[in-house]
Amino acid sequence: IGPAEPIDYPTALVGDWKSVEKTSYGDREFYVIYHFNDNNMGTMDGEMDGKIFSSTLIGWGYIEDENRYVVGYLQSQTNDFLYISEDGKTLVNQAGDKFKKL
Repeated sequence: IGPAEPIDYPTALVGDWKSVEKTSYGDREFYVIYHFNDNNMGTMDGEMDGKIFSSTLIGWGYIEDENRYVVGYLQSQTNDFLYISEDGKTLVNQAGDKFKKL
């Protein structure tokens, strides 16, 4: 079942996305949260035990002819490609990690 209206891909990424899979460090839970702002900037945050403990500035854009997003991590000067599901509710990175829109 798809969305009621077609997804506006250039703006569909805007918002907060949290990793579906948790990573455990001993008895502590770790998640990644992306915050995509409408000005093509944002942050990638590490969340442990429900609290943000690290934050990296990011820039992002939509590559229309490839129907994917590129995210640049400003501190490490690296990038990643992201893909959004047809229903607009799941984001997947190059490594196959999934994120759900909050």
